[in-house]
Amino acid sequence: MSSGISDKMSGITKMINFLFRTIEILIAIFLAIMIILTFANVVLRFVFHKGFAYSEEVARISFIYLVYLGSIVAMKENNHLMVDSLIMKVPMAAKRVIYFLIQGITIWIMALLTQGAWQVSLLNKNNSWVVTHYPVFFIQFAGVVLGVAFIIICIVNLIKLIILKEDPIDLIKPHDSGEDPFADFEQDKAVLK
Repeated sequence: MSSGISDKMSGITKMINFLFRTIEILIAIFLAIMIILTFANVVLRFVFHKGFAYSEEVARISFIYLVYLGSIVAMKENNHLMVDSLIMKVPMAAKRVIYFLIQGITIWIMALLTQGAWQVSLLNKNNSWVVTHYPVFFIQFAGVVLGVAFIIICIVNLIKLIILKEDPIDLIKPHDSGEDPFADFEQDKAVLK
């Protein structure tokens, strides 16, 4: 039974790592598009006094997606700005409560953001950008993706806190994207037995 759980977690971990690696590749692509189009437009305007009509919109769209996807990766890796002076000085029980409250408040705020982004997406479903004719719906829908991703990450953090009994200090420490978030699963599984 325990090897089945371990196999499932291993498969889920591989899938999560693949998903976030894909997001990091998309971020790199959007950054490259933004840099190349902006640089080419500057050069063309300086040399030929003409530029690409669509370059500003494509660079802006790329920047928007870059910010949303980068925020998701930063949340997964605990690289967002956090003031941890209070949680570092209180006893373990208080650390657990504070961390639980942080995750709960984040879930609530992201649920509000997701709902608002969805409503704005529906309002703009027939609108498009002027030059590229890119649907505005997909720009606002990125907020829905961001909110849902944050909620899922917070739920995973709560599972680590409550079920796997991880130390909140370990949960707030930033970690590298190359690090396996379930690397200590065998130790956690032994604690549950």
